Amino acid sequence: MAVNFFYMAVFLIPFDNLVIAPSAGWAAISPLLFFLSLGMLKYEKRELLMFQKRNVNIVLSVIVVTGSYFIFYQPYINLLVTSFASLVLGFTFYLSMKAFVVYGSVSYTKFIRLLGWGYLASIAYGVVNYLFHEIGFGVGVSFFEIIEKRYYFARYSLSYTEPSFASMHVFGVLLPIVLLSFVALNKKLITQVDFYFIVKVFFLQVLTCLMIVDSVRFKVDTLVVFAVMTLFLLYSKKIKIKLLFFVGLISAISLLILTFNYIDPYSRLGGIIHSDNLLMALNVDASLSSRFFRVVALYDGLIAEPFNALFGYGLSNAHIPFNLGYNFAYGLHENSFDVEILKLGEAVDDQYFNMHLRVIAEYGLIIWAGAIFLLFNRYLVPVYLLILYLYLQFDSYAFYSLWLYLILLLVFKKHCPNGYKGFSIKRE
Repeated sequence: MAVNFFYMAVFLIPFDNLVIAPSAGWAAISPLLFFLSLGMLKYEKRELLMFQKRNVNIVLSVIVVTGSYFIFYQPYINLLVTSFASLVLGFTFYLSMKAFVVYGSVSYTKFIRLLGWGYLASIAYGVVNYLFHEIGFGVGVSFFEIIEKRYYFARYSLSYTEPSFASMHVFGVLLPIVLLSFVALNKKLITQVDFYFIVKVFFLQVLTCLMIVDSVRFKVDTLVVFAVMTLFLLYSKKIKIKLLFFVGLISAISLLILTFNYIDPYSRLGGIIHSDNLLMALNVDASLSSRFFRVVALYDGLIAEPFNALFGYGLSNAHIPFNLGYNFAYGLHENSFDVEILKLGEAVDDQYFNMHLRVIAEYGLIIWAGAIFLLFNRYLVPVYLLILYLYLQFDSYAFYSLWLYLILLLVFKKHCPNGYKGFSIKRE
């Protein structure tokens, strides 16, 4: 039973916009299924609540550190519960991957195929939604309106909560899995067929999102990510010519799309590029303006109280520095769509769209810097830099990217104890 819930959770990773999801911010159900699968596994093995000593120590440390902050800063219970639940769901995703795949009965082949078919289903889902809109098939459009948590009409996002989530899924989930598959292939844990299957799924996702998903962020991220990938492929001793060809092809396509948007001043990206200055560029698009506002408010609040920024305000209390910086950020806001911004001034919020600033605000600059240092691995430089980059515009503790990186570290420790030359920043 436990493994079936795990299979279901893996397949549904791309589907985080279903109406049955408990959260509207990131409308995912897979984290809950991973949580249930892990609990069932422990129960089936008669190990309920009996986790490894190291995992127990990590959980207790987080609880103690989190609780110690509240001597000085009173939390909002609803925000605290939400934030802590997000941390728990992220950590249990890591534990379930460790229990089922790395040290369990689910083979890398099974995991990779399930995830790949899930993302292929996501493509089919998005293309059907797109076609229904284009041909004006009202019944079909209404069906998607009913089953989706957040419906954006003509702003297509495949099966993701919103268009900007495409970057997190394609580059924050699929790409790390491609790297994981590459290691598994070299250790004969999967076949070449499995490896090229997930690689093809990755490239199909990129192409589909470039053509359908209305996300400025994804277009820019694609160019950044593929530029970095090209550099590392060229730097590698063993250049995979076929892989390099596809990377170059995607880079060229993304560059063409960006160029087209540059030529068209009425497109979202074109409007940003043709702005007279940086401040105007950050305010010309409503979505970008909202993200810019949140980041600036949180940043200004942190530098206003540098001592508190060193040690943090506690889990879920990032709203304290955010509110301190609200007026300064509002002074920089020039977009006519300010309904969301005005609401932020009247209520306590917990979405800041920048994980780095959120961690600094909640746990302090010292802990953030320590985490950045401890996470570094010279054999995983590409994905390490990618994760740091992606979380500049994302702040959910429960999302898979960071935890998948920890799984990659675990896999390297198990299968490549002496390091792995393929991704090293040193040419050995």
